[in-house]
Amino acid sequence: VQYCQEAVQQVLENYNADPEKVFLAGFSRGAIACNYIGLHNDEIAGIWAGFICHSHYDGVRDWGYSGADRESALQRLQRLKNRPQWISHESSVDSTQTYLEQTGISPNVTFLSLPFPNHTAQWVLKNIPARESLRAWWRKHSMSHSQDLDIKQFSKEISEFQRKLIADGECLSNAIQVYHKNEIIYDQAIHSDFPGDQPITDQTIFPIWSMTKPITCVAAMILHDRNQLQLDDPVHDVLPELAALEVQGINSEPDSLIRPITFRDLFRHTSGIYGYDGSFDEEGTWKQIMELENLDQVVDLITEQPLQHQPGARYTYGLSTAILGAAIEKISGQSLYDFMREHIFNPLGMSDTRFYLTPSDREHFQPLFVKTDKGYRPGTPTEDELYYVPGSGLQLGGEGLVSTMNDYGKFCRFLLNHGQGPNGKVILSQKSLDLMLSDQLGETPGFWGAENGYVQGLGFQILQNPEKSATGAPSGIFGWGGYHTTHFWIDPENELYVLFMTRRYPYNDNIENNLQEVIYSLINADTED
Repeated sequence: VQYCQEAVQQVLENYNADPEKVFLAGFSRGAIACNYIGLHNDEIAGIWAGFICHSHYDGVRDWGYSGADRESALQRLQRLKNRPQWISHESSVDSTQTYLEQTGISPNVTFLSLPFPNHTAQWVLKNIPARESLRAWWRKHSMSHSQDLDIKQFSKEISEFQRKLIADGECLSNAIQVYHKNEIIYDQAIHSDFPGDQPITDQTIFPIWSMTKPITCVAAMILHDRNQLQLDDPVHDVLPELAALEVQGINSEPDSLIRPITFRDLFRHTSGIYGYDGSFDEEGTWKQIMELENLDQVVDLITEQPLQHQPGARYTYGLSTAILGAAIEKISGQSLYDFMREHIFNPLGMSDTRFYLTPSDREHFQPLFVKTDKGYRPGTPTEDELYYVPGSGLQLGGEGLVSTMNDYGKFCRFLLNHGQGPNGKVILSQKSLDLMLSDQLGETPGFWGAENGYVQGLGFQILQNPEKSATGAPSGIFGWGGYHTTHFWIDPENELYVLFMTRRYPYNDNIENNLQEVIYSLINADTED
């Protein structure tokens, strides 16, 4: 402890080192000391930018030191906050991973099991993949965002953008969260002062509409990881009602299916299912959907009408993901919400994301505003369209979730972290995520994003041709949006995600494009400098 308080400062002075980049590393008992000493109190914990712990870990068992019991170790672990930790162990990290899961703290951890049993630190001297992984981890976490981004100027430009959105009538109160290189660098809401508008806080709940779709697709790919769902299997194996579907013919008579709808069709919207005809004040399928009680009834309603086209023939955006949610229920034997809560929401700490609103939730539900020729008017309860009734089985996997900025930011972080949760636990395999981010349409017509350089994956649109988008965003960004003008995208190249939320109808697609232009003008300018 005395060494931490005195000697580190001396080392920094002797070597003219950056005090923001001090990492504490330890092997065996030294690995225990990373937390035992390095997190002894808040002052000492603040010295470190991160920790490298190889073999053994504070709290996994009582190591025989004074204060080495689990309760004391838990108090130390709470001082870690969001500082990154590398945890490796010969053969297996399972015991440490299990311990951290039991604490419920969810630290920012990367795990690596070494492919040999020797209790030694000599692997860091060998030219092996494990050492390269550690070096890459260190480079990632030792590079401060302040080196390549002027945060003060960045924040000024983004807040000005938000105010301009309001001044120009693009939306009213709005919030933006930007995560860059392992930390949130911008998280601010701007209030419009429009009569009836509501300031956005951390407790504000938004209907995320189609931003439900990526979550449902991740849930389905978790089943794919477990070999419970194969992309090219017929969906009627799980939902037999779909076998009787017919296709809208050129004349009055419907055509028979040439091939069955597959799970891949549901992911990429080539099933021929539409269902977005009608509205809260207009007769049609969607108005009927609003009044249903569960997903079985949704499937029954969809099978009463012909498909728009043969499966795989073209892209048709509609209720395909809602049907995918119904299939998840049948495969898992759980409600869609229960499956999501167990396998996504709880591991990620998304406690405010669900398919319903309690009476207290409604006090934090952001009001809808409708843009007309004369400006904005408050939305009516009917224009909310979905009722969000507690206990309802109408858990629409393409449209039905509500969430908060912080909750959805956790989902974005999970995607940016290659399918890993905050404790390093793999929730979705890298292989499955890579599949989701690959072009699934090829030459199949109908996808609207193609003209802007995007391709359709399994639940996301992915920028493949940046020249067409002309926003400065790099190839490989991916994301989606929501009906009441919510947006998100993930940028693996820049280790970035951006999340935007407001509550405006009709949907405003220009906001995302303009926000990308602002953000990448700042990022690219700093890169050029």
